[in-house]
Amino acid sequence: MSTSQSIAILGGGASGLVLARTLADRGFSRVVVFEREATVGGKACTIEIDGRAHDLGATMGVPIDYDRVVALGREGGIATTAFPDEQHVSLATGRPRALNRWHELPRVLVETAKYIALHRRCWDERGLHHADPQLFAPWSDVVARHGLHAANKRMLCYRTGYGYGFDDEVPAVMYASLIRPQTLRGLAAGAPFMWSGGTQPIWTGLAARLAARVEIRTRSAITRIARDATGVSITCGARVERFDRVAITCDPQLLLPVLDVSASERHWFAQVRTYPYATFACEVDGLASGRASVGYCDENMQRERAGHPMAWVKRYADSNLFVFHLFAPPELDDAAILARIAGDVARLGGRLVACRAARRWRFFPHFTSAFMQRGGLADLDAWQGRSNAFLVGEVLSFATMARVTEHAVAMANRIARMPLRAAVTASLAS
Repeated sequence: MSTSQSIAILGGGASGLVLARTLADRGFSRVVVFEREATVGGKACTIEIDGRAHDLGATMGVPIDYDRVVALGREGGIATTAFPDEQHVSLATGRPRALNRWHELPRVLVETAKYIALHRRCWDERGLHHADPQLFAPWSDVVARHGLHAANKRMLCYRTGYGYGFDDEVPAVMYASLIRPQTLRGLAAGAPFMWSGGTQPIWTGLAARLAARVEIRTRSAITRIARDATGVSITCGARVERFDRVAITCDPQLLLPVLDVSASERHWFAQVRTYPYATFACEVDGLASGRASVGYCDENMQRERAGHPMAWVKRYADSNLFVFHLFAPPELDDAAILARIAGDVARLGGRLVACRAARRWRFFPHFTSAFMQRGGLADLDAWQGRSNAFLVGEVLSFATMARVTEHAVAMANRIARMPLRAAVTASLAS
């Protein structure tokens, strides 16, 4: 199917690139991706240190759950490799610790079965807004209501440990999107994995393969987005271009200064929450020597321990380079964070030698529980396509490569089926 439609896609991360590819496949005549950074990939950020790739953002995948991302990597000749052995460590003792005592494991299995049953009752593949409203409450409320404490404890490292917020404020539907039955089946069937050369090459490779059909512009800072009855005007520098439609795949709050938002849109986008997060790539001696390693400091996965490392990834056995993951409030500068990393590393028997790279993020954009409980997701879904604008990506799925690619494909198909409509921005102002 071919169409003369044009679309501007704001954001060159995984979501924007998969959306662009799918719309090009559906016959859109002109697809332009605007990315403000120098390279594509978004939070799939891979850097080279001493000739080796290290991920500062997205790192791991799960069998079955990440099949679509694995396939995209294979198109570019990027293979997967084993994720290092994972262990939990105690800052109190300086030693590895068991996450659950042996007598707790039967309870974990029972609660996991309860969670799968709850997910099947309450989840809806059509999108977050179709889920059972009980999932709009904070995750801690759902855990308490259904007695999921032991199973919840085992998954804390994959939620808070990698920057996805705190259980008493993140809506349960977001964690239900992250951890689905297929995720648990994948973990039961095989171990997590990572990609040789890191995750960003998956997306730079996809961008290169799209070059003949999609225009991808990096270092493109948009200064104005204006919608009218016939389409959308995008201003970037001195250049003003017309498109039939626009798709927002980045955090919509970032566009509030340049988008001609209605009162309703401004209210919706203001409900997005993020976490100040950072990854620090550091040389460390005396910790996990001679082996690749992934470590979790559960004691640091709480608000009052912000700035302390919650997780690390040591990708190579013969390297002493660790990537530490942590919450990074703006009042803590890099020196203050490095002091916290050094202190915790010392408690585990190691020594911080040097920091080689650091990256700070506005991480995990998501809507609040209050917004969801008031019906905001349903209102936003009804808005999709009005004024020929769409919201796509992690804020309506989850901030992992698996989820944003799924959502981008679904939204691309929806956009392709939806006829162009005259702008109705004025009707949203009430």
